[in-house]
Amino acid sequence: MLDKSEPNLGSPARKISAHHDFRPDINGLRALAVLSVLAFHAGYPFAPGGFAGVDIFFVISGFLISRIILSERVAGGFSLAMFYAKRAKRILPALLLMLLTTWTIGWFDFQPSSFRTFGGHMEASTYFSVNLWLYRQATKAGYFALNARFIPLLHLWSLSIEEQFYLIWPALLLILLKARRLLAPAIGAILLVSAAFCLFKTNTDPTAAFYSLSTRAWELALGALLAQREVFAKSPLASPRAAEAGASLGILMMLGGIALIHEGDPWPGWRALIPTLGCALVIASPGSKIGRIVLGNRLAQFFGLISYPLYLWHWPLLSAAHLRLGDELSPALTAAILALSVSQLSLGSLLKGRPRRLSARPLGASPFR
Repeated sequence: MLDKSEPNLGSPARKISAHHDFRPDINGLRALAVLSVLAFHAGYPFAPGGFAGVDIFFVISGFLISRIILSERVAGGFSLAMFYAKRAKRILPALLLMLLTTWTIGWFDFQPSSFRTFGGHMEASTYFSVNLWLYRQATKAGYFALNARFIPLLHLWSLSIEEQFYLIWPALLLILLKARRLLAPAIGAILLVSAAFCLFKTNTDPTAAFYSLSTRAWELALGALLAQREVFAKSPLASPRAAEAGASLGILMMLGGIALIHEGDPWPGWRALIPTLGCALVIASPGSKIGRIVLGNRLAQFFGLISYPLYLWHWPLLSAAHLRLGDELSPALTAAILALSVSQLSLGSLLKGRPRRLSARPLGASPFR
């Protein structure tokens, strides 16, 4: 017998709850993304395309942020002020602590020229414009350049793109929602225009293609398109067989991209479709058995939980070691630095107490997010 106190499936209260349900597979996607980036930065040969983890983060962020905005707006509970307050609460404490710690290390240990460059990057990080700063310094700060390892805040380019997206996207979605039938076509148009511009710029100005929001917006829009499908489609869930096929193919595409793509390949370009579409397939295929095994296991959940602070901390520690010891770090030292990044975050989680339930919010606000 039905309990009449239970809200209907179509009611706003039930709908917003459903669209905020925790997805272990998405938390596992965050783990896959951050671990692939760490492996690439460490120079491990099994992940030559590990930098594609950031592209995976962008799709996740586009999905989760758009899902929050759309579902809360439909339920009548969305507030722009509250949205930005929550983003700041999630992003800023960890970011500011990392910046302060890196600045302190740099004060005592960096060469004057390196510390001066670091100061410029730190200033840009306060305005979430590190990507623009790095583009202006393209001859010195290309992401794949040999001297990139001497830039402690190089990795914040992706966080800057996400924050620029967060400044524009909520207001744009609220405008588009006034004509709901145009929402999916509008997001699709943004995706196609940005993807076409990305292909063009990858061939003509690869540094701009790598660091620009306009050439990365299609990855975020891909996630947003999935979010609007989940919130508004009458039957957003795939059949069990389709979910298994979609999740399996998606995981293979992401792992294949990480293993086969190389930093010498033009990027992002068309090759970025491999990990991003793979990620989209997993997001669109909830409840699959393969997703639970590969992405929902306890190890993946652990790394998904700490993905944002782990992304923040691993690169400054590696870069500081490069600044002191030179181009090459021993495999043992690299492994020790990565282990230190993980262990200090694990200790912090233990001291705070184990959360009752992992959050499915995007990295850093979010992802990556």
